[in-house]
Amino acid sequence: MMPAPELMSVIISVQSFAGGIARMEIDTDAAAKETGLSHEEFWEQQRPYLEQAMESGQFPVLAALAEDTFSEEFDHFAFGLRRFLDGLEVLVAERAGRTERRGEG
Repeated sequence: MMPAPELMSVIISVQSFAGGIARMEIDTDAAAKETGLSHEEFWEQQRPYLEQAMESGQFPVLAALAEDTFSEEFDHFAFGLRRFLDGLEVLVAERAGRTERRGEG
């Protein structure tokens, strides 16, 4: 079992992650409604600015990404939540291992 402050931190972190992804979706939908542009049309209009930024050399990691990096098919929420939970699983397993070793000696 996690101490209460750590458990609260997990709850806050999961809520913040989920809220952040939800906010991004809400903002994307609102921008589409405000501009009347589809997601694809919006990003096509941004292309010249993005290309200029990527060619500037200031964002080498982003510039090296494949074109399909921002595909709508990729589930960022599921991926991020799984990584978060994987990290918690490691923490719990490490603590369980330490507890078992202490009890052995």
